[in-house]
Amino acid sequence: GLWAAEEQFSLSGDCEDPALTGQPLPRTIPVTFTVTAPPSTGNEVFMGGVFPETGFPDWIPYTMLLQRSGGAWSVTVDLPVGSKIEYLYSRGSWDKVERQQSCAETPPRTLTVGEAPMTVEDDVAKWRDLDGCG
Repeated sequence: GLWAAEEQFSLSGDCEDPALTGQPLPRTIPVTFTVTAPPSTGNEVFMGGVFPETGFPDWIPYTMLLQRSGGAWSVTVDLPVGSKIEYLYSRGSWDKVERQQSCAETPPRTLTVGEAPMTVEDDVAKWRDLDGCG
């Protein structure tokens, strides 16, 4: 789907001849994120990060993934072609963010959105508030 923030548009002309002006919307493609999480996960997984040209707030874990079978979670998001994103998974807040197997901080994951629909497969080793990483 295509969308744009209201502030990107303005009306010009009079009531008889209004013209809508604004910047063209970026071309988007669907990107499906699938993550396998540990059994301790519970019933919610979110992702947040930096998604340029989308209007999504930076680093707010607001995108909820749907639970699939076998500890997998997924979501499909329309993202602008060519945009470079950074993201992490959490269980609803950054106090519950993903961690590496050693419990060290997980660096932000990165992705450059391609020209065709994409599927990204990730694994979460542990959670900050669980799995001995507290």
